[in-house]
Amino acid sequence: MGFYRKKKPSEPVEQTGIPEKKAVTKDTDLVYYVQLVKKRIYTQWIIPGALRSQQQVPIVTMSVKILKNGTLIETEFINRSDNELLNRSILDAIKNSTPFPSFPTGMDEDSLEIIINFDINS
Repeated sequence: MGFYRKKKPSEPVEQTGIPEKKAVTKDTDLVYYVQLVKKRIYTQWIIPGALRSQQQVPIVTMSVKILKNGTLIETEFINRSDNELLNRSILDAIKNSTPFPSFPTGMDEDSLEIIINFDINS
């Protein structure tokens, strides 16, 4: 009916087109968790007032690494701003968002690295 391709009797039948349910659930859990973490951090982010009127503020990119239990274990600037006030506001937002929730039960990873862009224009 479209989900399986018939082969000769001596060959195994191979599934095509439909991913396993577990894989779909895992991906859904991962997307949900990443969105949850980003929203939590963005909610805590207070953009410095002096930067709000500037038109050319670079996008800052951060990497955050979280353990399965929600503990933040590492932050790293991937793309840092020359403005230390902006950098500090982002670090404060991340710190004030911790601890994060534990991973959903469908996620088997021990830790997760999430890349987050901070853009004051969006």
